[in-house]
Amino acid sequence: MRKLLILPLLLLPCLAIAMWDTQTISLKSGYNAVVLRVTPADTRCSEVFKGCDITNVTWWNRDRRDDGSGIVPTADTLIWSPTDEAGSTFFRVLGGHTYIIRSKKAQTLTIVGVPARARTTLWLNEVNLVGLNLPDDPQGGKVGFYDYYTGMLSCLKGESIAVVNASSADPVLWNVSTPIRSSNEAIWLKPYGAGTLEYMGPLWVDVDTADNAIRFLSNTETRRITVKNVSEIERKVNISLRPSATPPYGQGTLLGEAKLMREDIDWTAGYPRRVFRESDMNIVTNLAAGESFELAIRPDLDKMPAAEDGAYMSVLEINDVGTVLQGKEMANGVCRHRIGISCDANLASKKNPAGLWVGTAVIYGVNRVAQISDAVNTWDPETIEPANQTFEFRLVVHVDDGGTARLLKEVFVATESDPDAEPTLLISRDEARNWRNSHPNGRIRRISSANFPNFGKPIAFTGSGFAHGGTISALVPQAYDDKVNPYVHAYHPQHDNVVFENKHMIKYPVEAGIDGTGDFESWAVNRTVNLEFAEADPVGGGNYDWNRTVTGGTYSEDVTSLVKTTIHAVGTFRLSKILDTHILTGLE
Repeated sequence: MRKLLILPLLLLPCLAIAMWDTQTISLKSGYNAVVLRVTPADTRCSEVFKGCDITNVTWWNRDRRDDGSGIVPTADTLIWSPTDEAGSTFFRVLGGHTYIIRSKKAQTLTIVGVPARARTTLWLNEVNLVGLNLPDDPQGGKVGFYDYYTGMLSCLKGESIAVVNASSADPVLWNVSTPIRSSNEAIWLKPYGAGTLEYMGPLWVDVDTADNAIRFLSNTETRRITVKNVSEIERKVNISLRPSATPPYGQGTLLGEAKLMREDIDWTAGYPRRVFRESDMNIVTNLAAGESFELAIRPDLDKMPAAEDGAYMSVLEINDVGTVLQGKEMANGVCRHRIGISCDANLASKKNPAGLWVGTAVIYGVNRVAQISDAVNTWDPETIEPANQTFEFRLVVHVDDGGTARLLKEVFVATESDPDAEPTLLISRDEARNWRNSHPNGRIRRISSANFPNFGKPIAFTGSGFAHGGTISALVPQAYDDKVNPYVHAYHPQHDNVVFENKHMIKYPVEAGIDGTGDFESWAVNRTVNLEFAEADPVGGGNYDWNRTVTGGTYSEDVTSLVKTTIHAVGTFRLSKILDTHILTGLE
């Protein structure tokens, strides 16, 4: 059964949330050496070359890569024939690889796919069929092989470069100073030396992903792109976003262009701090020989509303248009790289605060207690005075899918043995014991705050909403008989709220002193916790993660019954989202 399920996936690959570019190849009658600058949605040869009148396609596969058909190649050169599938030795194409297409007539081959870069590995002292990462119109810039291979000229000789002869597929020697004919053309290259060499043109571009695409699917983790000038002259580097082509059938819905934020350095805090700012991604910079430039990006969630299906897609282009070679400005540049960018339709939901937040409150100020009316220098109990020493304690807050925030004394995070299973949040020891009995191989860790009493179930905040500039409050009661109530002493006989009147023992009802005004030997203490969220990170206003995975602002607390007047404490707080789990088990 498993094999029956896998087979359709191998035959009909789906790039799903991708980003698209169009490659148009003009085929001459006869042999055409080409490089695929895109990876098509359906990589089967029968689909890629459908409608083209061709004899066969030859794949130069020096590293003997599996094309995805599950067949390990035994030769460097493989052939596919549209009229002889059974006798063919490969069945799917790979983006960035080179092929020789034998066409029966002059025709056009159009392929829509995810941008791919020409393969970079060269075997020295061997003949390689390679593609070049070129501008769409290299003739417009009069680009020669000498210009493109400037970073490895020491490995080239007069007979190093050859092109395919259309009439017989025989290689024809080509002068290194001759202009390159087409960005789609693959050439025979024999560099001299030993071993292998990695080369992708005067600009080396590295993406910190497994392929030549950046997909923001379920998170907004920073992605980094490094551009290095490997030539011996200064080059002008241009980075820009261009629209995605319409996705092929079955490849999702194009919701619009991907919107990005760019990492920058913020000095407003008095020291350098990395922040993210909105950017149109039109970047121009000059790189000296051997110099590198790093671009760090994240999606701009505020500009891409959440949707049920589809993705926001764009293509990031990097080129050296405007570079001056031998006193002449290259109108189209010498090299060009394209990287696919896509942002999932529901990525904006990451602004949803639902989940478990853990952080710290820091108290730095408190009011003074009221003095008797005729005292000298009477203190104003409403004025906050700075404390001699700050006081820190842990805050644990959970936000559900409906936006309701709750203050927790403790929470138990239960994780199953399956690493892909979502953690379960348990609110009590009893819930934790029950879960352990059902999941003997699972793990449970406890997160708690010693600063709050054992108030039982989490306490719901009220107010204008969690994060995003809102203000919320929660009343934390501490009963008159709570063991950690500061008025209660387990071994003090007068802390039982029992009094004698007219020689009769009277025990006052609990509810009579809940507000702390009853004539008792111990009082209930009430604490009102207030969280006022800042619109921007007070540490650095450009913090991309603010109100997404990090938030904070002003913390204040009003305490009654410890003294005759209310105690006001003021400070700051900062919370980090550690889990997206939006359900508290045991709450109902």
